[in-house]
Amino acid sequence: MIKFVSNSIEDTENFAKELAKKITPPETILLFGELGAGKTAFTRGFLDGLNYAGRVSSPTFAIMNQYNVKDFTVNHFDLYRIESGEELYEIGFDDFLDGNYINIIEWPDNFLDFMPKDPIVVKLEKTGENTRQIEVEGI
Repeated sequence: MIKFVSNSIEDTENFAKELAKKITPPETILLFGELGAGKTAFTRGFLDGLNYAGRVSSPTFAIMNQYNVKDFTVNHFDLYRIESGEELYEIGFDDFLDGNYINIIEWPDNFLDFMPKDPIVVKLEKTGENTRQIEVEGI
């Protein structure tokens, strides 16, 4: 397990940027953390580590954003508004679990049975206004 204390959004982004250099597709990363814990900041840093230069935003309303990097795609899911496994299948979620992708999934809590085996798990915990405890398992 990797543990890291982040004292700022920039720390979180830089940590994720370095982590991205160790991960290749196919892979799934599950992001756990309360609202405002830094899940999207983590994703922004991760994509920066893959040399993605475009804008990175939370897919809260879109459900999924796709980012083309190198010779593969990063799919960034936000399952906060998804209410059932049936709804997951309706949006084609399972189509993205196989293939040359890195899937980053926010709010996977209610859908762990639908996730691939042995994902990378990232837990972001707010420990202060700007500080976060980040734990990574599965690398």
